Amino acid sequence: MQTSFSRDMTREGWRLVDDVKNVREISIPNLSILPLPRRNPREIVDSDGGVYVRVAPVSGAKMRSFAKEKGADFGQRHAEYMLEHAKDIPRWWRRYAIIFPGTVWRDSERKLRVPRLWYEVTDFSTGTGAWRLDFLPLAGNWARHEGDQTRLLRPRT
Repeated sequence: MQTSFSRDMTREGWRLVDDVKNVREISIPNLSILPLPRRNPREIVDSDGGVYVRVAPVSGAKMRSFAKEKGADFGQRHAEYMLEHAKDIPRWWRRYAIIFPGTVWRDSERKLRVPRLWYEVTDFSTGTGAWRLDFLPLAGNWARHEGDQTRLLRPRT
């Protein structure tokens, strides 16, 4: 595992706020995906008979705490490793955005951000594309972030 970032955001005027202390080696086949925490889910029936689930907000701090508790607090170096080994990422993971809450940056607008890997389809006829790395704001409601398509990674047990 590399010791520096391939995508060093300090070049963009960002500041590293937090990063995993002990960068663990990972092997993609030995990882599993984990849904983000959801608090107090309730089914709501609207006036047209449609059913949806309403959940209580989960802050970025609670999401990070949940990730650490579950061993899912991988950081940007892990995301970059996965980009370098994208061929090993299971095809079915393409439907998810994967968050790496072990690394937190403060951007030039003073917003806290965490790394995210997501699959961008570039050819819809074949479904081919590439994995991308970007950074999501940490603030907000993580229980509803990106619908139900956002996940964490943790070692298989």
